[in-house]
Amino acid sequence: MIKTQALWRDQQWVAVTRPDEGDITELMEKYSIPRTYISYISDVKERARFDYNFENQCGMFVFRTINHGNHSMKITHTKQTHPVYLMIKDNALITVNTSRHDLLNETMAELVSNDRIRQEEPSLLTLSLDALFELNRDYFDRINALDDTREELEAINSDRLMIKSKSYQSLARA
Repeated sequence: MIKTQALWRDQQWVAVTRPDEGDITELMEKYSIPRTYISYISDVKERARFDYNFENQCGMFVFRTINHGNHSMKITHTKQTHPVYLMIKDNALITVNTSRHDLLNETMAELVSNDRIRQEEPSLLTLSLDALFELNRDYFDRINALDDTREELEAINSDRLMIKSKSYQSLARA
């Protein structure tokens, strides 16, 4: 399903949810989305990255986000991620969500209806980055925890290496 919403300065947001063949055709014909981007959208294992197609002058963020149905859910160890896609083509920001939980387009809807954002009239790139930030806010605590664990492991490993080094030095002297 494709929904279009006017934004500001002749820009528009095109929200695509669980695209079917007709939606895919419309993306290619009406918005000149490259076939390679269409193939990315159909891959549930697509890696996160930014890609730019110089021929079509179209940019695409592929980002992985937590697969849950609403903002109030917190990350648990059993949550999985799925890819979401944000494309910037001419004056359109095209968001594509292939999951049954449409957190991407829900987040975008909240952003574009926010009075502060409407007054600022951000660029499509800034709006995209705001959406990615909001989608992954729950990741930040987990990333910090992983960094803390990594630092602890590095300290333990460093201590072990120091002990082994001293042991080898003692053996070498003997």
